[in-house]
Amino acid sequence: MTFVRRSLSLLTLALSLGCQPEIWLSEGDGRVDLDAGRDAAIVVPPDANAVDASEVDASDAGVDAAVGRDCEVAPVTVVRVATTGPLEAPTFATSGRLTTLRYGVLVPPAASLTTTDATTLVVSDDEGTLLHERTLRLDDALGAPTSTATLHSLSSLASDEGFLVLTPREIRLLDADGLGDAVAATLTTPPSSVWQRRAAWIDAERFVFVSDTPDLLLAVFDRTTSEVTTTTISATNAAGVHVDGGGVTITSTGASSDIVVYDPDLSGAETLRTTWADGTELDARFLGAGFVDGERTWVIRDAAEFRTNITAYRISPPDAPVGGASTTLLGPLVGSREGAFIAITSENPTLAIYGLRAHAFSMLATGFAEPPLVEEERDGENVSILFFEPAETGTASLTLVCGRH
Repeated sequence: MTFVRRSLSLLTLALSLGCQPEIWLSEGDGRVDLDAGRDAAIVVPPDANAVDASEVDASDAGVDAAVGRDCEVAPVTVVRVATTGPLEAPTFATSGRLTTLRYGVLVPPAASLTTTDATTLVVSDDEGTLLHERTLRLDDALGAPTSTATLHSLSSLASDEGFLVLTPREIRLLDADGLGDAVAATLTTPPSSVWQRRAAWIDAERFVFVSDTPDLLLAVFDRTTSEVTTTTISATNAAGVHVDGGGVTITSTGASSDIVVYDPDLSGAETLRTTWADGTELDARFLGAGFVDGERTWVIRDAAEFRTNITAYRISPPDAPVGGASTTLLGPLVGSREGAFIAITSENPTLAIYGLRAHAFSMLATGFAEPPLVEEERDGENVSILFFEPAETGTASLTLVCGRH
């Protein structure tokens, strides 16, 4: 593989972006310092000294200079957009593996720099170089242009490559170049816009999302039949909905602190129900769930509101959860699963990536204006990160950094 193989425990990259942010990366150890104006360094178990990337050549950093990707060693601007609310912001997805890797960014009308009814799909190669820019007419249930459509990768278990577009009235499947006009399924009930960005594949063929029904029932799109069916599983009063190969994990709001895992067959059968009893309501402290190589992991933060400790727990009922790797971030925090990784973003300039296979946290800190978008790449070996970097008033550049883990 041609991605970066780090021989350094801490690599400091100075990125020449408009706001001059800085990135720190580690393999779950080392120290990550925020800017000097902040009171708190973020500390994980200490290790070696930081090395300035400007003083390291490609061979020292484990980079094959002949074949290294552009976006691994310097940020690449993919597209400029207008700033919007979170439910109308662009979405990010990957297609393919290794040499066929593609990056897709879906820019809804609300985020376009020009007045338009069209959604734009930007597809770049594995270097971040633009390949295609395509306009799509995506409507809501009433036939008006929608800005809530989202772009999703196909399942990493699937044999083919491409993207899925989820809109209020239909699901479209596109190839790796963003082409394909056929509607894979027509939706009688739109997805819940609140939960739409948590939609995910539960296996190679079934894509699960929360529908906008009164009970917020989960719906599933089956690629083998092109049918969408509604399940009996409800996300009502949910603090989190997490879909992966181990099933659907739903956490509750309020005092119950219940965690329920529904069987991957989506029949409504529960494979696990427990109450997280650490003396404080769980609510949004549950940051992510992952099921990789037969092992279930939950990432949960403690009750501190400012400086909060985050721990990855291995779950193997009937045994008690076993705490593993941990780190400390400044809250509030938002987490999401991205393939074999769980990405955790804080409101201060920090991003933590937990590797479900490596059982370790990697840290990245930068002056991003909005939470970055994270996607798994390269057969689950790495992640790519898309940053919103402020440009002119009311606009931002979406900047790609790839090959991180």
